[in-house]
Amino acid sequence: MTHIVLIGAGHTHIGVLRAYAVNGAPDARITLVAPHPRLYYSGMLPAHVAGHYSWAELAIEAGGLLAQLGATFISTHVTGFDGTTLTLADGQRLAGDIVSFDIGTAPGALAKDHPERVIPVKPVEALLEGLARFERGLDQADKARRLAVVGGGAGGVELMLSLAYRYGGRADRPALDLVARSGVMGGVPGRVRRALARALDRAGVNVITGRGVVDLNDTGLILDDDTHQPADCVIAATGARAPAWLADTPLALDNDGFIACDWHLRSRSHGHVFAAGDVTALPEPRPKSGVYAVRQISVLADNLARAAAARALVEFKAPRTALALISLGERRALALRGRLSLPPSHVLWRIKDRIDRRFVARHDRPAGDAPETR
Repeated sequence: MTHIVLIGAGHTHIGVLRAYAVNGAPDARITLVAPHPRLYYSGMLPAHVAGHYSWAELAIEAGGLLAQLGATFISTHVTGFDGTTLTLADGQRLAGDIVSFDIGTAPGALAKDHPERVIPVKPVEALLEGLARFERGLDQADKARRLAVVGGGAGGVELMLSLAYRYGGRADRPALDLVARSGVMGGVPGRVRRALARALDRAGVNVITGRGVVDLNDTGLILDDDTHQPADCVIAATGARAPAWLADTPLALDNDGFIACDWHLRSRSHGHVFAAGDVTALPEPRPKSGVYAVRQISVLADNLARAAAARALVEFKAPRTALALISLGERRALALRGRLSLPPSHVLWRIKDRIDRRFVARHDRPAGDAPETR
């Protein structure tokens, strides 16, 4: 029987498991390799930071899906691949007839170079653990503390507004700095940037533009104009990198180290290998966003089944732009798609809330009977 190995429990792989549980699985043995059979839905993370959702409301448990499919779960991560066999963290080897990667990204250079000082935004557990450490010291500090978010893209801005809302009512509220070298969400329509700038100003966030971070010292950030920005806590929301171990595999990669795929989500170098989510480099670049990962679910589920049956594959029709609903800390959000946008409103936040809750509810399947585990 064909063996399909899914590496990583990202949005797309969790969606594939649900698709097989609902619509029928291919005639194949399925194995999921991931640290946990669980996904914390990234679309709800900023609102969780703001205090609108509990930690449990973000969780999508795949144990029930695995049990329903009779799939095997291996609790570890992959450290190598020779084109045929996977190397697991404990040194064991695992072979699959069809292999699919949905392993996300690695922390950017700032977090990688300063792991003790910088909190990455992914994985979400690392972000929340880092915030908890910072907050334990807030009420013990003899002076006001400063928190800096580095990165002016949608992720950095949304996180900063959520942090401002989180700390808004605290007597020991830290000072908040957003370092956005290219400005707040450069490249989006001016009306969107102005709306976000107003929201950041109302939230009391100090925005630093035109300067980037080149290093850290014991007291804060060193900027590229040789100035120093004090910071007790630094969160890196800058562009993430490809997992470093991919460079030691025979897989075709793009210039940034991500897995080069065709429109079938199939590796350009290995016909039995597929990839989805942020680790994928498509023939024409698309934003590394959960929206695209979710859109890839049906195509990947179909193509893994087709590959197992030696049938022709289908193409992923990737739109050049996708709808983004950006929360502003409070229960308001703005909408953006390409050059089109809608101003911040409570209605848009409720729409985003409904979409996010529906995704979690559809995919969350806690284990009744635990899946086979190795």
